[in-house]
Amino acid sequence: MNRGLYNIKSVFIVVATLLMLLPAMTVSARNPRRQPTKTSLLVDPKMYVGKKSWLYTYRFFPDLDGRLVDSTKIHKPVPFFHHRFSFFAQGGVAGFRNSKTVHFQQKLDGGIGAYYTYFFNPSFGIKTGIDLIHTTSVAKVGTYSDEYTIVDSELDETVYKYSIGGIVEDIMHLQLEVPIMLDFKEKNFDCGVGLKVGVPLHVNYSQEDQEVVQTAYYPDYDVFVDDSWVLGCGTFETVSEKSSFKQTPVFIMFTGDAQYTFPLSEKYSLSVGAYCDFAFLGISAKKTQDRHYTEIETYDTHTLLTVSKSVPVELVTESVLSSRNYKTDQKVVSNVLFINYGLRVSFNLNYGHDKW
Repeated sequence: MNRGLYNIKSVFIVVATLLMLLPAMTVSARNPRRQPTKTSLLVDPKMYVGKKSWLYTYRFFPDLDGRLVDSTKIHKPVPFFHHRFSFFAQGGVAGFRNSKTVHFQQKLDGGIGAYYTYFFNPSFGIKTGIDLIHTTSVAKVGTYSDEYTIVDSELDETVYKYSIGGIVEDIMHLQLEVPIMLDFKEKNFDCGVGLKVGVPLHVNYSQEDQEVVQTAYYPDYDVFVDDSWVLGCGTFETVSEKSSFKQTPVFIMFTGDAQYTFPLSEKYSLSVGAYCDFAFLGISAKKTQDRHYTEIETYDTHTLLTVSKSVPVELVTESVLSSRNYKTDQKVVSNVLFINYGLRVSFNLNYGHDKW
């Protein structure tokens, strides 16, 4: 009996001792200063997912919280990419440049367009797009003369000669342009350089010729005609012409721009800058030219067959851009080029990841 009481008393002492030590062990476990700095536990990231591991939980092992790998918090770098869509309006000086025989003067004009820029890192990107500009040029030619031979309605050769004291022509055209540029960016400033293709869509011209003198000579009869409006001969103070043509050069240009961007929000920004396009090559698409005179059909009164198509009853001019000198067989403008520079304001839409 005494031995049984003794055993019960011993068990009670052991249990009481454990209950007294339990709070101290809990405080020690929660005290970071007393936690071990290293653990020999081998953790499989696929098996243990933070606080939700299938075996170890925060309730039983609080010192292991944060030491087990949490796959949801593993840092995965995001590749850098940035898209910018720009819609702009521009204004400046634009027009055709000088050739050997014609002096061109450019005037103020403007245009609109849209560009897309892809930045593949924080400093560099590639840009392309499309823009449409309106240009006005004034072409001036000094004294000019030429001659050509036709066959009249009586099948007689006629040599026409004309001289012009001065030519002034206003040339207006719409031009479509497509650039391919490299863009360099540093904080809010960026600039681009590259090549651009310019395609004139439609050209209108208004020409005025001063002191025009045209004569005709019939070598078979040794007859000289200098005053016959029916034949288009005489002295004219002013000859004017307004017309258009579509066959124009395709320009290959150096292009560049620079701009400073003002952020408006996370996605929107406003840019202000300058641009310049300089054509170094003009690929001509026009192989033929218009006539200097109006062609009409005449008939033989007996056979009613067409006899001639070359009675110049009216003096007609053409643009200096497409004219060819019959006597020298050379174009008046051998190789016209283009220039365009000014200021630009752009509204930008920005998308992408700028940070890792």
